[in-house]
Amino acid sequence: MLDYKFNYLLFIENVKFTIPAYFYSGFITIVAITKVFLAKNWVYGILSLNLIAYATTAGLITKIIKSASRDSISALIGGGLFLLNFESFQWVRYVLSDSTFMVLVVASYCFVLKYILGHEEEKRYWHAVAAIIFCLILMSYRPAATPIVFVLITIILMSIAFPQGMKSTRVNKVILVIVILGLGLAILVHAYYMQHVDRWPLGFARRYLELVSTYYSEGRVIDDRPELNLSRPTIYTDYIIIILTRICYFFVFVIDAFSTRHVVYNLVTFTPIYVLGLFYWIGAITRSEISKDKISWFVGVTCSALVVAVVVFNSLLLIDYDWRYRLPIMPFLTILAGMGFRVFTNCFTR
Repeated sequence: MLDYKFNYLLFIENVKFTIPAYFYSGFITIVAITKVFLAKNWVYGILSLNLIAYATTAGLITKIIKSASRDSISALIGGGLFLLNFESFQWVRYVLSDSTFMVLVVASYCFVLKYILGHEEEKRYWHAVAAIIFCLILMSYRPAATPIVFVLITIILMSIAFPQGMKSTRVNKVILVIVILGLGLAILVHAYYMQHVDRWPLGFARRYLELVSTYYSEGRVIDDRPELNLSRPTIYTDYIIIILTRICYFFVFVIDAFSTRHVVYNLVTFTPIYVLGLFYWIGAITRSEISKDKISWFVGVTCSALVVAVVVFNSLLLIDYDWRYRLPIMPFLTILAGMGFRVFTNCFTR
């Protein structure tokens, strides 16, 4: 970026990745600016920014849970689980985009929430503008932002089309069903083109899809972990099985290759995150007062939609060696966990 003097047109035209350089230009810009101001100490600037971004993400998570559950302890539980999660925190110490990407994701979601749940029209307008700007930044940060931006923009567009309906639990249930059916269709279509990649009708993304199809032909589930590979696919359903296996492995937090300390760290945080998140949905399904609480229900539905979208998107392509691409959903999993803690404690206070 410095070589091109922040000329983005020249940068995108001349820097070639498998995916267009625009989708990485956001973080590259931050690194370039840091180098301009801090010179040889630029690495410390990025690491400091990572730490600030991580702490800010935890703060935003706590604020969202407090708004949705109206309970400070639940908010602290959710925020604390995020802060203590080793697989989220470990990337703070590297010059990578993960920590700043997470805070941008949660900030984008916060603006969408403020737009949907706000009452003052002028403020709602600016919240929508801010959400769209943040979505554009996300798309310039990492290609993995695609499913997140898709869900957030869809929420905004549907709120414009159905201004009152977005606060309706019935409409939100319909939205969730549509999302699940749409992703199911995406799995079926993607499996077909992975088996017959030569039939892909568009020039767009052909080269990348050809690369992804080689992963399928090897039965690869997790990148660079051959011990987890499936048999090479021979029929259409084998490709679907590979995708479904990846979806399951996306949530796995313990494997033989992890060190004992890594396994202990993950057990301590992932177990309550998953269990409490499950508590939320059990309560949402079985207890009518939860689904009638518009804020709690809307946050639960949208967080779940974001989790499902990210999981399926990455499972269609390939799960990263160290599960880095699970990081964008960690804030949403911990939000669900915080609200699940509220559901759990309510069982003893009724």
